[in-house]
Amino acid sequence: MSQSQPLAFAAGALLLLLPSMSGPAFAAGTTDPAAQSAGAVELKLQPATVRARAHEGMVTYMADAAIFEDCRTGRHYPIAMEGEFPALQKSYRENASKPGAALRMTLEGVTVQRDKMEGGGKELSFFVLAVAGATPGADCKELVQPQTLIGTEWSIQKIGAMEIKPGAHQQKLPFVKLTANNDWYEATVGCNGMGGKYRWSPQTLEFEQGVSTLMACRPPIHQWEQAMRQVLRRTKSWHINGFVLTLLDHNAEPLAVLRASNR
Repeated sequence: MSQSQPLAFAAGALLLLLPSMSGPAFAAGTTDPAAQSAGAVELKLQPATVRARAHEGMVTYMADAAIFEDCRTGRHYPIAMEGEFPALQKSYRENASKPGAALRMTLEGVTVQRDKMEGGGKELSFFVLAVAGATPGADCKELVQPQTLIGTEWSIQKIGAMEIKPGAHQQKLPFVKLTANNDWYEATVGCNGMGGKYRWSPQTLEFEQGVSTLMACRPPIHQWEQAMRQVLRRTKSWHINGFVLTLLDHNAEPLAVLRASNR
């Protein structure tokens, strides 16, 4: 049997070329000569994010449902029960301390759109291409390098209890960024821009009332802007956990949750 071919790309889809026992068989438009000469079948994964590489993360598996938490990004994905899922099952059962316990594993794979386990619609799932290993007793802490407060563009996730989700009603993505030059911050929830001076220490953070554009904004952005101005006015301290920044009031109660935009 010939060796598996590397991943190839065509028309925005991920083509996983696997050895074929019955001669050349490839989709129209596949021009990879290696694939043609080896005889390959094509698996279209149609991933939302194509990154066929090793991912370190925590796997939990119970009641025929498996979840993967990527240590690098902190994001959680249901694991698709296809591809090399049986190999993942075997490794998990051999290495997990008990059923349902979190086990750090190294998986090669991609994220793909799959039907939700419950309810309608699609969701991002992790498609396992290979199981590279397991590390019993380990977690993500030693692999995560916390983001720095200054210089990182922080995407606004929540203001109080309100989830801030980008949509067609926004002209720009919601973010807060503290620059090292002149101790200046920039912020927006998707319409008007806000900016001004800030003061910070390893324990404290305060935003001065600064300047703002004055465009009329469509709902719900107007309400978000009012709430964000209150957050900036009331912030007294801050906390970073991995890729997540929480702005806190004088009682250390959370005002807003932000996430590093590059994650």
